[in-house]
Amino acid sequence: MSEKTTTPSREDALYREVTAQLVAAMRAGTAPWQRPWTSGPVHPSHLQLHPFNPVTGTRYRGLNRLKLSLSSVGRDCRWLTHKQIDKLGLCLRPGSRSERIFFWSGEQKDERQRPKTRSRQRLGEEDARRSPSCGAYWHTVYNGSDVDGLDQVVGPVEIEPPDFDVNMNVVNVLAASGANIVHGGDEACYFSALDRIHLPWRRQFRSSADYDSTALHELAHWSGHPSRLGRDLSGKFGSHRYALEELHAELASVFIAVELGVGLTQRHIDQHAAYLNSWCQALESDERAVQRVAANAQNIADSLLAFAPHRVKLPGKPYLPRGRRENR
Repeated sequence: MSEKTTTPSREDALYREVTAQLVAAMRAGTAPWQRPWTSGPVHPSHLQLHPFNPVTGTRYRGLNRLKLSLSSVGRDCRWLTHKQIDKLGLCLRPGSRSERIFFWSGEQKDERQRPKTRSRQRLGEEDARRSPSCGAYWHTVYNGSDVDGLDQVVGPVEIEPPDFDVNMNVVNVLAASGANIVHGGDEACYFSALDRIHLPWRRQFRSSADYDSTALHELAHWSGHPSRLGRDLSGKFGSHRYALEELHAELASVFIAVELGVGLTQRHIDQHAAYLNSWCQALESDERAVQRVAANAQNIADSLLAFAPHRVKLPGKPYLPRGRRENR
Protein backbone atom coordinates (compact mmCIF):
# COMPACT_ATOMS: atom_id res chain seq x y z
CA MET A 1 0.00 0.00 0.00
CA SER A 2 1.31 3.41 -0.93
CA GLU A 3 0.02 6.94 -0.76
CA LYS A 4 1.16 10.35 -1.75
CA THR A 5 1.16 13.37 0.46
CA THR A 6 -1.09 16.06 -0.99
CA THR A 7 -0.81 18.94 1.46
CA PRO A 8 1.80 20.26 3.89
CA SER A 9 -0.51 19.21 6.74
CA ARG A 10 0.05 15.54 5.81
CA GLU A 11 3.79 16.02 6.31
CA ASP A 12 3.11 17.80 9.61
CA ALA A 13 1.00 14.81 10.63
CA LEU A 14 4.07 12.62 10.16
CA TYR A 15 6.09 14.74 12.57
CA ARG A 16 3.26 14.73 15.11
CA GLU A 17 3.00 10.95 14.82
CA VAL A 18 6.70 10.31 15.39
CA THR A 19 6.91 12.94 18.13
CA ALA A 20 4.01 11.39 20.03
CA GLN A 21 5.54 7.92 19.64
CA LEU A 22 8.98 9.09 20.81
CA VAL A 23 7.70 11.11 23.77
CA ALA A 24 5.43 8.27 24.90
CA ALA A 25 8.30 5.77 24.69
CA MET A 26 10.69 8.03 26.61
CA ARG A 27 8.17 8.72 29.36
CA ALA A 28 7.38 5.01 29.64
CA GLY A 29 11.07 4.08 29.71
CA THR A 30 10.78 1.88 26.61
CA ALA A 31 12.82 3.87 24.07
CA PRO A 32 15.39 1.42 22.65
CA TRP A 33 18.40 3.34 23.98
CA GLN A 34 16.93 3.35 27.52
CA ARG A 35 17.32 -0.37 28.05
CA PRO A 36 20.89 -1.74 28.25
CA TRP A 37 19.68 -5.34 28.38
CA THR A 38 18.13 -7.78 25.95
CA SER A 39 14.51 -6.66 25.85
CA GLY A 40 12.96 -9.55 23.97
CA PRO A 41 13.49 -13.07 22.65
CA VAL A 42 14.09 -11.94 19.07
CA HIS A 43 17.02 -9.54 18.90
CA PRO A 44 19.19 -7.78 21.49
CA SER A 45 18.26 -4.18 22.26
CA HIS A 46 21.27 -2.72 20.45
CA LEU A 47 20.03 -4.17 17.13
CA GLN A 48 16.61 -2.59 17.63
CA LEU A 49 18.46 0.65 16.81
CA HIS A 50 19.54 -0.89 13.50
CA PRO A 51 16.35 -1.45 11.44
CA PHE A 52 17.00 -2.69 7.92
CA ASN A 53 15.34 -4.34 4.93
CA PRO A 54 16.60 -7.96 4.56
CA VAL A 55 15.64 -8.13 0.87
CA THR A 56 17.48 -5.04 -0.37
CA GLY A 57 19.96 -4.70 2.49
CA THR A 58 18.88 -1.08 2.97
CA ARG A 59 19.69 0.31 6.42
CA TYR A 60 17.04 2.85 7.35
CA ARG A 61 18.38 6.25 8.29
CA GLY A 62 17.34 9.50 9.93
CA LEU A 63 13.67 9.82 10.83
CA ASN A 64 12.82 6.39 9.41
CA ARG A 65 15.53 4.83 11.56
CA LEU A 66 14.15 6.52 14.66
CA LYS A 67 10.55 5.62 13.82
CA LEU A 68 11.26 1.94 13.11
CA SER A 69 13.59 1.63 16.10
CA LEU A 70 10.76 2.73 18.36
CA SER A 71 8.54 0.09 16.78
CA SER A 72 11.21 -2.64 17.02
CA VAL A 73 11.41 -2.78 20.82
CA GLY A 74 11.16 -6.42 21.84
CA ARG A 75 10.72 -7.41 18.19
CA ASP A 76 12.69 -8.10 15.01
CA CYS A 77 14.98 -5.45 13.48
CA ARG A 78 13.98 -6.46 9.93
CA TRP A 79 11.24 -4.66 7.96
CA LEU A 80 9.70 -5.60 4.60
CA THR A 81 7.02 -4.29 2.27
CA HIS A 82 3.92 -6.39 1.60
CA LYS A 83 5.04 -6.85 -2.01
CA GLN A 84 8.42 -8.21 -0.88
CA ILE A 85 6.71 -10.64 1.49
CA ASP A 86 4.50 -11.89 -1.36
CA LYS A 87 7.49 -12.30 -3.71
CA LEU A 88 9.24 -14.40 -1.07
CA GLY A 89 6.20 -16.65 -0.92
CA LEU A 90 5.66 -15.88 2.76
CA CYS A 91 2.60 -14.83 4.73
CA LEU A 92 1.87 -12.18 7.31
CA ARG A 93 0.42 -13.33 10.59
CA PRO A 94 -3.18 -12.25 11.22
CA GLY A 95 -3.42 -8.91 12.98
CA SER A 96 0.06 -7.74 11.91
CA ARG A 97 0.57 -4.02 12.32
CA SER A 98 2.24 -1.99 9.60
CA GLU A 99 4.46 1.07 9.97
CA ARG A 100 4.75 3.95 7.51
CA ILE A 101 8.19 5.06 6.37
CA PHE A 102 8.85 8.26 4.49
CA PHE A 103 11.13 9.66 1.84
CA TRP A 104 11.70 13.26 0.79
CA SER A 105 12.58 14.72 -2.58
CA GLY A 106 14.87 17.68 -3.18
CA GLU A 107 17.49 16.57 -0.64
CA GLN A 108 20.95 15.05 -1.00
CA LYS A 109 20.23 11.60 0.38
CA ASP A 110 21.41 8.07 -0.12
CA GLU A 111 20.01 6.96 -3.47
CA ARG A 112 18.14 4.17 -1.74
CA GLN A 113 16.06 6.89 -0.11
CA ARG A 114 15.57 9.19 -3.08
CA PRO A 115 12.15 9.08 -4.75
CA LYS A 116 13.23 7.91 -8.20
CA THR A 117 11.40 5.13 -9.98
CA ARG A 118 14.30 2.66 -10.17
CA SER A 119 15.34 3.19 -6.55
CA ARG A 120 11.73 2.79 -5.41
CA GLN A 121 11.38 -0.41 -7.41
CA ARG A 122 14.39 -1.88 -5.63
CA LEU A 123 12.56 -1.18 -2.38
CA GLY A 124 9.32 -2.68 -3.62
CA GLU A 125 7.74 0.76 -4.00
CA GLU A 126 6.62 0.54 -7.61
CA ASP A 127 3.30 2.19 -6.85
CA ALA A 128 4.67 5.04 -4.74
CA ARG A 129 3.50 8.35 -6.12
CA ARG A 130 4.89 11.85 -6.02
CA SER A 131 2.86 14.82 -4.89
CA PRO A 132 3.42 17.95 -6.97
CA SER A 133 2.92 20.15 -3.90
CA CYS A 134 4.97 18.25 -1.34
CA GLY A 135 8.23 16.31 -1.49
CA ALA A 136 7.20 13.55 0.93
CA TYR A 137 6.40 9.96 0.01
CA TRP A 138 5.32 7.11 2.20
CA HIS A 139 4.69 3.41 2.00
CA THR A 140 4.09 0.68 4.55
CA VAL A 141 6.43 -1.97 5.93
CA TYR A 142 5.93 -4.90 8.29
CA ASN A 143 8.13 -6.22 11.06
CA GLY A 144 9.99 -9.47 10.44
CA SER A 145 8.54 -11.01 13.61
CA ASP A 146 5.13 -10.95 11.88
CA VAL A 147 6.36 -12.87 8.82
CA ASP A 148 6.21 -16.65 9.16
CA GLY A 149 9.26 -18.50 7.83
CA LEU A 150 11.42 -15.41 7.23
CA ASP A 151 14.58 -16.97 8.73
CA GLN A 152 14.24 -20.02 6.47
CA VAL A 153 14.07 -17.85 3.33
CA VAL A 154 16.49 -14.96 3.95
CA GLY A 155 18.50 -16.50 6.81
CA PRO A 156 18.68 -15.42 10.45
CA VAL A 157 20.31 -12.16 11.47
CA GLU A 158 24.00 -12.62 12.23
CA ILE A 159 24.69 -10.90 15.53
CA GLU A 160 28.11 -9.81 16.72
CA PRO A 161 27.78 -9.21 20.46
CA PRO A 162 28.74 -5.82 21.89
CA ASP A 163 32.23 -5.54 23.36
CA PHE A 164 32.21 -4.63 27.05
CA ASP A 165 36.01 -4.70 27.34
CA VAL A 166 38.17 -1.89 26.01
CA ASN A 167 36.69 -1.28 22.58
CA MET A 168 39.48 -0.48 20.15
CA ASN A 169 36.97 0.78 17.57
CA VAL A 170 36.08 3.60 19.95
CA VAL A 171 39.72 4.19 20.89
CA ASN A 172 40.60 4.53 17.21
CA VAL A 173 37.75 6.93 16.47
CA LEU A 174 38.66 9.19 19.39
CA ALA A 175 42.30 9.23 18.29
CA ALA A 176 41.58 9.72 14.58
CA SER A 177 39.17 12.59 15.25
CA GLY A 178 42.00 14.71 16.63
CA ALA A 179 39.73 15.95 19.41
CA ASN A 180 41.50 17.56 22.37
CA ILE A 181 40.48 15.25 25.24
CA VAL A 182 41.60 16.01 28.78
CA HIS A 183 41.22 13.27 31.41
CA GLY A 184 40.77 13.83 35.11
CA GLY A 185 38.22 15.12 37.58
CA ASP A 186 34.67 13.88 37.92
CA GLU A 187 32.85 15.72 35.12
CA ALA A 188 32.23 14.85 31.46
CA CYS A 189 31.64 17.86 29.23
CA TYR A 190 32.60 19.66 26.04
CA PHE A 191 33.78 23.29 26.26
CA SER A 192 32.97 24.83 22.89
CA ALA A 193 34.91 28.06 23.62
CA LEU A 194 38.07 26.01 24.21
CA ASP A 195 37.13 23.27 21.74
CA ARG A 196 38.05 20.73 24.40
CA ILE A 197 36.47 17.58 25.85
CA HIS A 198 36.86 16.77 29.54
CA LEU A 199 36.36 13.18 30.71
CA PRO A 200 37.00 11.26 33.94
CA TRP A 201 39.51 8.43 33.62
CA ARG A 202 38.19 5.16 32.20
CA ARG A 203 38.79 3.43 35.56
CA GLN A 204 36.33 5.84 37.23
CA PHE A 205 33.38 4.47 35.23
CA ARG A 206 31.25 1.49 36.21
CA SER A 207 32.29 -0.26 33.00
CA SER A 208 34.47 0.34 29.99
CA ALA A 209 31.32 0.58 27.88
CA ASP A 210 30.04 3.41 30.11
CA TYR A 211 33.24 5.32 29.35
CA ASP A 212 32.90 4.64 25.63
CA SER A 213 29.29 5.83 25.42
CA THR A 214 30.11 8.96 27.44
CA ALA A 215 33.10 9.76 25.24
CA LEU A 216 31.01 9.31 22.08
CA HIS A 217 28.32 11.62 23.50
CA GLU A 218 30.87 14.37 24.13
CA LEU A 219 32.47 13.77 20.73
CA ALA A 220 29.03 14.32 19.20
CA HIS A 221 28.93 17.75 20.87
CA TRP A 222 32.50 18.35 19.62
CA SER A 223 31.28 17.81 16.04
CA GLY A 224 29.12 20.93 16.32
CA HIS A 225 32.08 23.32 16.51
CA PRO A 226 32.00 26.05 13.78
CA SER A 227 35.04 24.47 12.12
CA ARG A 228 33.13 21.18 11.71
CA LEU A 229 29.35 20.81 11.37
CA GLY A 230 28.66 24.26 12.79
CA ARG A 231 25.60 23.67 14.99
CA ASP A 232 24.39 26.33 17.42
CA LEU A 233 25.95 25.34 20.76
CA SER A 234 25.04 28.56 22.58
CA GLY A 235 22.02 27.21 24.45
CA LYS A 236 22.07 27.64 28.22
CA PHE A 237 21.26 24.79 30.60
CA GLY A 238 17.49 24.30 30.79
CA SER A 239 16.75 26.11 27.53
CA HIS A 240 14.97 24.69 24.48
CA ARG A 241 18.16 24.98 22.39
CA TYR A 242 20.22 23.20 25.05
CA ALA A 243 17.71 20.34 25.25
CA LEU A 244 17.74 19.82 21.49
CA GLU A 245 21.55 19.74 21.36
CA GLU A 246 21.61 17.17 24.16
CA LEU A 247 19.12 15.04 22.25
CA HIS A 248 21.22 15.41 19.07
CA ALA A 249 24.29 14.17 20.93
CA GLU A 250 22.52 11.34 22.71
CA LEU A 251 20.86 9.90 19.60
CA ALA A 252 24.05 10.30 17.56
CA SER A 253 26.16 8.57 20.22
CA VAL A 254 23.72 5.67 20.30
CA PHE A 255 23.80 5.36 16.48
CA ILE A 256 27.62 5.37 16.59
CA ALA A 257 27.77 2.92 19.50
CA VAL A 258 25.75 0.37 17.52
CA GLU A 259 28.20 0.61 14.60
CA LEU A 260 31.27 0.31 16.83
CA GLY A 261 30.00 -2.56 18.97
CA VAL A 262 29.42 -0.67 22.24
CA GLY A 263 26.57 -2.18 24.21
CA LEU A 264 23.76 0.02 25.52
CA THR A 265 24.66 0.87 29.09
CA GLN A 266 23.32 2.19 32.36
CA ARG A 267 24.71 5.59 31.35
CA HIS A 268 21.97 5.85 28.73
CA ILE A 269 19.37 5.30 31.47
CA ASP A 270 20.92 7.96 33.70
CA GLN A 271 21.33 10.46 30.86
CA HIS A 272 17.74 9.95 29.80
CA ALA A 273 16.40 10.45 33.33
CA ALA A 274 18.34 13.69 33.71
CA TYR A 275 16.95 15.26 30.53
CA LEU A 276 13.56 13.52 30.14
CA ASN A 277 11.29 16.51 30.77
CA SER A 278 13.33 19.01 28.79
CA TRP A 279 13.61 16.63 25.82
CA CYS A 280 9.88 15.94 25.80
CA GLN A 281 9.03 19.63 26.11
CA ALA A 282 11.41 20.54 23.29
CA LEU A 283 9.83 17.95 20.99
CA GLU A 284 6.23 18.75 21.90
CA SER A 285 6.67 22.52 21.51
CA ASP A 286 7.73 22.19 17.86
CA GLU A 287 6.20 19.39 15.82
CA ARG A 288 8.97 19.59 13.21
CA ALA A 289 11.75 19.33 15.78
CA VAL A 290 11.75 15.53 15.63
CA GLN A 291 12.66 15.56 11.93
CA ARG A 292 15.54 17.98 12.51
CA VAL A 293 16.77 16.04 15.53
CA ALA A 294 16.78 12.73 13.63
CA ALA A 295 18.50 14.28 10.59
CA ASN A 296 21.12 16.07 12.69
CA ALA A 297 21.83 12.97 14.77
CA GLN A 298 22.32 10.91 11.61
CA ASN A 299 24.59 13.60 10.14
CA ILE A 300 26.68 13.67 13.33
CA ALA A 301 26.97 9.88 13.31
CA ASP A 302 28.01 9.82 9.64
CA SER A 303 30.69 12.48 10.17
CA LEU A 304 32.23 10.73 13.20
CA LEU A 305 32.01 7.22 11.77
CA ALA A 306 34.19 8.48 8.92
CA PHE A 307 37.01 8.20 11.49
CA ALA A 308 36.28 4.50 12.07
CA PRO A 309 38.62 2.17 10.14
CA HIS A 310 36.75 -0.85 11.50
CA ARG A 311 33.16 -1.47 12.55
CA VAL A 312 31.31 -4.47 13.86
CA LYS A 313 29.52 -6.70 11.37
CA LEU A 314 25.91 -5.56 11.13
CA PRO A 315 23.21 -6.81 8.78
CA GLY A 316 22.41 -4.83 5.66
CA LYS A 317 24.52 -2.64 3.39
CA PRO A 318 26.52 0.20 4.96
CA TYR A 319 25.73 3.75 3.94
CA LEU A 320 28.15 5.12 1.37
CA PRO A 321 28.65 8.88 0.96
CA ARG A 322 28.09 10.40 -2.46
CA GLY A 323 30.88 9.43 -4.84
CA ARG A 324 31.58 6.15 -3.01
CA ARG A 325 28.37 4.28 -3.67
CA GLU A 326 28.30 0.77 -4.98
CA ASN A 327 26.76 0.01 -8.34
CA ARG A 328 23.26 -1.36 -7.88
